[in-house]
Amino acid sequence: MHWFTSDGKVGLSGPDHVRVLSMVAKHRYVGVRLGIAFGVLVVLLVIVGWLGLYQMGRINRDLEAIVNERWAKEQLTREALDYSNQNNRITMELFFLEDKAKIDPLLLQRLRNTEKITAIVQKLELQVEAGQERELLDSVQESRGPYISSYLRGLHLLLDEHRYAEARANVVQDTLP
Repeated sequence: MHWFTSDGKVGLSGPDHVRVLSMVAKHRYVGVRLGIAFGVLVVLLVIVGWLGLYQMGRINRDLEAIVNERWAKEQLTREALDYSNQNNRITMELFFLEDKAKIDPLLLQRLRNTEKITAIVQKLELQVEAGQERELLDSVQESRGPYISSYLRGLHLLLDEHRYAEARANVVQDTLP
């Protein structure tokens, strides 16, 4: 049954009034539930986002450590290669000279470069990882041995026996290849 309030609005009485109040309560309850569910979703989204950013930060730190470590090895390798290239140039120059006064400073520079190369290789041995890096470094060390013995044999021919043509042939045929 309907009735009018003092301000002219329609009001309800009896069972209709109870039904309307029940529907309003149900709508409020659904709204509260939806609000809670939305809040939980927002909280979950924030947690997942934070975890993602945390993991990305950790991955970035790990990657940076790996890159810095490898970059240091790369720099040492380039430095050793530079000294080796200088020694190759000096070696070629040595065997085309016959004046001992011009040969001695070159020998001294080559000796210094060789000492630096040896020090760098020793540093790299401490930093090298197992696997391919170890194999490559072992390969370099294995090829250094015959090179050095061939070079020393050529120097003996050049400086001690003064057999310049044989010394040059030794360098071209044995040392450089």
